[in-house]
Amino acid sequence: MKKIVILLATLVLAACGTLPEDMHQSANVNGNTLTYAVATGAAPTVVLEAGLGDGLNGLGNIHNEIREFASVFSYARAGYGSDNHKVRREDARTAKDISRDLRRLLSEAGVPTPYLLVGHSIGGLYMMEFARMYPDLVSGLVLIDARLPEFTQACEAAGHSPCAPPAAMMAIAPKHVAAEIRGIQPSERYGPSAADIGNIPTVVLAATKPPPGAPAGGQEIWLSVQRQFASELNNGRFVLAQGAGHYIQRDKPELVINAIRSLLENNGTRQ
Repeated sequence: MKKIVILLATLVLAACGTLPEDMHQSANVNGNTLTYAVATGAAPTVVLEAGLGDGLNGLGNIHNEIREFASVFSYARAGYGSDNHKVRREDARTAKDISRDLRRLLSEAGVPTPYLLVGHSIGGLYMMEFARMYPDLVSGLVLIDARLPEFTQACEAAGHSPCAPPAAMMAIAPKHVAAEIRGIQPSERYGPSAADIGNIPTVVLAATKPPPGAPAGGQEIWLSVQRQFASELNNGRFVLAQGAGHYIQRDKPELVINAIRSLLENNGTRQ
């Protein structure tokens, strides 16, 4: 268990790029100071949501590339990169909580709609929930090796363990990360289905390399769930990131950029 906790902790603290300090801005949302970076241009705006443990720079390399050809918005969720937050270790921060905060932040920052949502890992689950809650604001969705609502159930049904971050991880995780871990179960249980995404164009990117410490056979289940979800979408496409690990944006950034470009082009945005 100790080995798994250490490996998981290392994984969620990884980052992939750095956004210059002079790009950082902030806004108050529900008593929390949220940091963000935005580059404005033609609509739609590409909105980036990082994974568990990753802050503003979790998709920083992707942000830096996108701003060369499109509008892009990155931010750090409550507790990431700021001491001014009300998140407690015993809280359960769900996908609905995150989506409401993001909607408010985008409004406070004056970011124009529509939004092309891009989410990595649990950030993908958050972006799916945002799309369900605010479908009229969303032009497209890119899921980067996302934690889909069906994964834990499928993993447990196959007899694998762990299928979710172990409880012991709470002891070493920062309180805002612990709160998000507590929110995984309700976020999955009441999470959006493929039908809830409706006709929003969606690209599902899935990695082939398992993360460190993953149980044998776990990656096959992960991929099976990704493929099944993509096949059930009304307007979806599955892309296998062959040879990439969980951080596809680091290992195969061109796949993420190409997925974003394809949805921008389909939306009629000039490149």
